[in-house]
Formats: sequence, C-alpha cells, structure tokens
Amino acid sequence: MIRTEGGSGLARLSGDADLVMLLSLFEDEVMSYVPPHALLHPSYCQSPRGSPVSSPQNSPGTQRANARAPAPYKRDFEAKLRNFYRKLETKGYGQGPGKLKLIIRRDHLLEDAFNQIMCYSRKDLQRSKLYVSFVGEEGLDYSGPSREFFFLVSRELFNPYYGLFEYSANDTYTVQISPMSAFVDNHHEWFRFSGRILGLALIHQYLLDAFFTRPFYKGLLRIPCDLSDLEYLDEEFHQSLQWMKDNDIEDMLDLTFTVNEEVFRTDHRKGAEAWGSQYRCLGEEQEGVH
Repeated sequence: MIRTEGGSGLARLSGDADLVMLLSLFEDEVMSYVPPHALLHPSYCQSPRGSPVSSPQNSPGTQRANARAPAPYKRDFEAKLRNFYRKLETKGYGQGPGKLKLIIRRDHLLEDAFNQIMCYSRKDLQRSKLYVSFVGEEGLDYSGPSREFFFLVSRELFNPYYGLFEYSANDTYTVQISPMSAFVDNHHEWFRFSGRILGLALIHQYLLDAFFTRPFYKGLLRIPCDLSDLEYLDEEFHQSLQWMKDNDIEDMLDLTFTVNEEVFRTDHRKGAEAWGSQYRCLGEEQEGVH
C-alpha cells in the first residue's frame, strides 16, 4: 500500500500502533517509497472534515525523512546519538577482531540467547562483532537477522508474563522491574542477561521493543532519583506523598491503612500505622521515599 499509494497510504496506516512499531524497524526502506513532495501535501495534515489527523510529519519514519526544517530538539538528540556511537567506535566497541556468533532456535529464543550470551566474558561482548543466525535459515548476517533477533528477544524478555518486569501504574507501554521478580528462579542472572541485551543493542545500534520508566533510565545512568520521579511510576501515589510533603500532617498521626496484594493468585493483606516519624522526612529538604 505504501509503495503504490505513497504518503496517503502511510497516513491511513499511521494509527495502527503495532504496525508503526514494526515499520520503525525499517523506516529508511519504507520512507524511500514516499515521494518528497507528498510530505508537504495539505491533505495529509487534515481530514476531509477539517479535523486534525495523524500526519506523516508526526510519524517516526517521516520525521527523519523530512529533514528540511528539523526541530531543535531533534537535531540535538541526533547529534548526541551520533556522538555516542562515535565514542563507542573510537574505543573499539563492537569492532572485533573477535566474533560473537549466536545460533538461535526460534522456538527456544530466550533459552538459546541466555545460554550463549552468558557464556561470553564481558570483554568479549564489548569488543566482538556480532553475527546472528536462526536454525534452518542459514545465511550471512547483513544486519537483518540481528535486527530481528533483538526485536524478538526484547518482546519476550521484557514481557510482564515472565515476572521480571511489570507495567508501570500509569500505562501499559512503559515497564519497570517487578517486585515479584524475587520469586523467579535465578532472577539475578536473568537481570544480568537483560543488561547484556541492552548493552549489545547499544553497541551494535539495534532497536529494542521495550520502553522503560524514567526512574529505570536514571538507574541505568546511575543518576539519583527523587520524589518527582515517582510521578512516572504511579501518579496518584506521587500526588499523595507530595501533598503530605507540602502540608502539615500533625493531626494525622493515628492514620492507618491496609493494602491488599495478590501474589501468585494468593491474596495477602498488609497493615501498617502511619507514624509521624515515618513521614517527617517528607516535610524536610530530603525528597527521598523511606
């Protein structure tokens, strides 16, 4: 459709979130089918009734293609990204001469990836060139199999079904480490594996089908979190704590609360007393959550 109809086909498909995410993996190839003059056509900015709709300028693929007048933040981000990759190459990351060969069975994707990646040393993972092949699909890896591998393994690894990660309270698009991960067998090694997947994706410039919360990113960068970051995990909980921080709660020292949690389909009830000493830190300069 995109090849034959150009920008109009892209505009109709841009509302499909799953398709847009998939197309973003091949945005250079996709955008090559859209004629440059089509990006500026007014029919792609308004619907027939005059109401705004998703336009090519708003889609990730078209943002890169429409480089005539890039936004300042877009230029800054791409410049930082190029500088980051340049530094990795300068330091020899992913440049060889060693080779990291992964032979993956599609029906045992996570198992094969875990067993093979965890066998390599940290130095080998950082320096070696990466080659991925799927069993029964032998051929040279010119980034296609590797790109698909990272896309598929990230969809599995960061899926809340496996218990390592969970959706944040705000939406079902960003994930964070799940408190229930402590019940997963060998969970420390699985988190080490997750970190290695993130590192390999950065070194070899591949996309992951995963979006993390702001505190998670700050944790990766070893940037301290504060109370404001809680808003990106649970907006209502953040508002409650912020209110207690900004207001006098002396008359609420006898406040009690109960929390019901379901752990592996077993209901647990936890009670606690909100003693004033536990909340005094909220009224001071400290913005930590104790």
